[in-house]
Amino acid sequence: MFRTKKSTAATADHKVQRLKISGRTEAVASSAQQRIYMHENLYFSGSDISMYNSLVPLQIKRGLVSIEHIRLSLVSLIQQHTVLRTAIRYNPTRNQIEQNIQPLTEDTYSFQHSRGVSTLEQLDRLLTNESIGKYFDIEDGKVLRCHVVQRSADDHNDLLHEGDLIIFVVHHIAFDLSSYKPFLKAFERACWASEYQQSVLTIPQYIDFALYEQALLADTSVESKMNKARRFWANLMYGYDWDRIRHLVPDEGQTDRHHSGRGYSTAFIIDQDVVDAMMLFASTNNVTMFSLSLACYYAFLFKLTNHDDDLCVVSSAANRPEKELQDMIGMFVNLLLYRIKIEPNTTFKHLVQQVQQLSSEILVHASLPYQQIIDSQGKRENNVLPSTFFQYEPLILSITQKNSIELTVSEGSVVSGYYDRDLNHQSGISRFDISLTILHDHHMRSTECFLNCSADIFKHQNDVDLLSKRFQHILTQLFSFSMLQESIHKLTIHLPSEQISLSDSNNTQLFSPDPSTHSIGKSSTIEQQMSMSEASMFWLDTLHGCKLDQPLSLSFDRYRLSNEHRTGHGTSISFDFGQDLSHHFLTHASSNNISLEHLTFAIYFIFLFKLTNGQTDLCIALNINNNRYRDELKSSIGLFENVIPLRCQLDPHWSFHHSLEHIEEITTNSMKYSYFPLQHILNQHPHISKHAFLDTSLEFIPYKSNTTMMIGDSQLVPATSQFNINEDETLIGSSLMFSKVVAKQTEDQLSSYSKAGQIAQEVFSSLRTVLSFNGSQLQQKQYEKELKLNEWYTVRKDAAFGAFFGWLFFVNFLVYSIGFTFGSILMSDGNHRTLTISDILVFRFADHIDLVLMITALCFMLGDVVCALATIILFGRITGLFATTQFAVDCDNQYQNSVSAVINNTACPFGIDLNPLNYDRIHKLCHYDNKTISTTLAPLTPLFHENVMHLVYLFFGFSILTFICAVLEYIFWTIAAKRQTSRMSVLLFRSLIQRVSEYIF
Repeated sequence: MFRTKKSTAATADHKVQRLKISGRTEAVASSAQQRIYMHENLYFSGSDISMYNSLVPLQIKRGLVSIEHIRLSLVSLIQQHTVLRTAIRYNPTRNQIEQNIQPLTEDTYSFQHSRGVSTLEQLDRLLTNESIGKYFDIEDGKVLRCHVVQRSADDHNDLLHEGDLIIFVVHHIAFDLSSYKPFLKAFERACWASEYQQSVLTIPQYIDFALYEQALLADTSVESKMNKARRFWANLMYGYDWDRIRHLVPDEGQTDRHHSGRGYSTAFIIDQDVVDAMMLFASTNNVTMFSLSLACYYAFLFKLTNHDDDLCVVSSAANRPEKELQDMIGMFVNLLLYRIKIEPNTTFKHLVQQVQQLSSEILVHASLPYQQIIDSQGKRENNVLPSTFFQYEPLILSITQKNSIELTVSEGSVVSGYYDRDLNHQSGISRFDISLTILHDHHMRSTECFLNCSADIFKHQNDVDLLSKRFQHILTQLFSFSMLQESIHKLTIHLPSEQISLSDSNNTQLFSPDPSTHSIGKSSTIEQQMSMSEASMFWLDTLHGCKLDQPLSLSFDRYRLSNEHRTGHGTSISFDFGQDLSHHFLTHASSNNISLEHLTFAIYFIFLFKLTNGQTDLCIALNINNNRYRDELKSSIGLFENVIPLRCQLDPHWSFHHSLEHIEEITTNSMKYSYFPLQHILNQHPHISKHAFLDTSLEFIPYKSNTTMMIGDSQLVPATSQFNINEDETLIGSSLMFSKVVAKQTEDQLSSYSKAGQIAQEVFSSLRTVLSFNGSQLQQKQYEKELKLNEWYTVRKDAAFGAFFGWLFFVNFLVYSIGFTFGSILMSDGNHRTLTISDILVFRFADHIDLVLMITALCFMLGDVVCALATIILFGRITGLFATTQFAVDCDNQYQNSVSAVINNTACPFGIDLNPLNYDRIHKLCHYDNKTISTTLAPLTPLFHENVMHLVYLFFGFSILTFICAVLEYIFWTIAAKRQTSRMSVLLFRSLIQRVSEYIF
């Protein structure tokens, strides 16, 4: 069964190692076991789910099988394969992780029987729970679980029927994907144990592989397989920034050793045309589908990480090079690092060739364990967890995905693999930030992909679905004829729906047929029709390598405050150039045929260059006030402002004229794509949390005097005024103040409710003690006291609400009053008076009827306030009465039978009175006379209903009065205001006609 060829020496001190049956029960854990043990304890120890469960679900296809037969077969399987009862522990004495084969007991495995799982939803939920449940204890050797499921709830016998399930769950530390077939064959043999039973000493065990691996690693020969691999990996990973491998999206608040383990996954099938193009490309260029698929993944990550040119992806290898290992159950998978550097103008074809060469070299040295690879870079103590994972499977290797494998477990009983969905790729867990698995069937010419993303980074399922669509879009671009010879920098990760093409069609369907919304709808439609892909590529190239988070290095800015400590206050200074400097400024611009705007930008950049002591790479924020980039927008009303980054890379040796030409060029190009929203530009750099370039801004505002408007012979000129009533700040400030008051009262209200609830809970939980010491009256008073406080807090909170809404109305009407007053002053000012209007009179336009209406409305307003306060007080009285009465009712109901004839103590120690609860314990200590005593709870008053209904009638009456007052108040105020505004409009119109007529005649 083992290799029998003799060892041959490659060198004088190098001999070939081979696998031997050792018969040992203790040894150092294999590298794969050590890696999983460390990652599970360092990164996922705080997770509420299991990260390393491997699921093998089987279904009864024909016949009947006994559940006890399944259990006994499982025991035989564990007995034959010691890896299924091997404990993995850390030995502090030897400072190493060791494996220890445990004796077979009932605690070595888990066995469960369920019935009544009839629907597919129930079965799907059960399988999901099995794939993420924490059932194992690897330090005690418990790594295997069997769950038999009877679909029918009526089966109460010990037999599994057709359609029932046998679910095996194995911890990944003892099981990998290549172990499926050996495991099922071993289980089938265990079902016929009397015929196929073998001694454990004659079967190679996983512990023997661990010893064989340690012997390979311990070989000190220079030309040994492991030492060659160490040199290769050290050279490949030299100079790599290992912080990149930990997280795809940098997050200062995220620590390396805290992962929830949860993830979102999505499955999708690549378009058939793309699959055909991929297979044609692979055959014509003599590359493997693995290398081609990995190159596609690199291109996707390159665009996703904003052109990160040093990418490292981890992949797995079966790591079963020896024939003796092919049929062994255990964990052999090794992780391999695929690092690639992308040049600035790399084409996709060149990238595929790079990956093909790298893959060939890595496969030669794939046997070096992952810990040894990171140890060559001094990172083993961190046990770095990779960030991006890639797996390519030329066929669907998991046998549970097809029903082609059948096992005969007893006479006439056959089981087969159960497949409903791929639980290995869609289990809701994620060990890596992004994991892509590609399943390619060469014969069917189909490719299915599974994208799995960590929930620590991607917060929603929609984000993962969008990511999968973007990957498919990258594939579509890569295998179009025009992109094969183009640089991958020209790829776009944005979907066609995000790259709304420029349309010159005039048959634009507006969002709203309402003419009043015509301008807004047209503006939104035109903005969506602008070409965003070209602008996106421009800003990516322009800001490539720019340190947007680095502020200007000012010599006097050593003590720059962080954002949270800034006050927002500033100092502004205005100045003019003077006549001579302005003349030279205009002369230079006209003589060099350059605009004043570009000349201003050039001077500002040179000023910053000198101010920062020669900083050559400058980036500032440019304010675009009139971003109407199309003729259709010039007549539209709306907000068209934007902010764009303006980057200038100066050379200290340039002349002013050369610098001016350079700044003119970059400004012109930036203005061309100024319609691209700032938020989209910032989203292209997700790794930057603080955009310091926004702290330095520049705005060029040309002065235009053609803002006059003629009406007949009259000329209207816009005027400026310093009169400013900031109603928004007033309302925001008042809202903040009232919100704090309401929050404080609500907090006190909840606190009093909580204290009252605690009193009730304490009384009911220790009611015998309370009654023994005659404390019911005291507890009831404390309970009522807390409810009274709650009633007062409620009144104050509602009063704050009323005051706040009253304040809103007051500010609103105050602004109207000031406006009316100021308008009356303006109308009465001037040399031409045609109307006799008082200078300041708030109710100038009100007649006697309006005054009566306003006074009546004011009366109803006061009535509304009084009724509202009355309803609040009555509501508090009613709720307080119910609460306090219910407390006594509960106590009385629980102990209504506690009345009995006892002897009253007239001379008991400590002044304690006898009652039914303490009589048995202390009556012998007292001198007493015959007397009947009862519970200390006060009886309920029979007038409770009458008292409550009296308050309810009052509450209902005041509610009706509040409604009537509010309605009449609104009606009268509205009528009075409408009458005055109509009259004011008529008078204003008449005044304008009279004034204009004087100029005409």
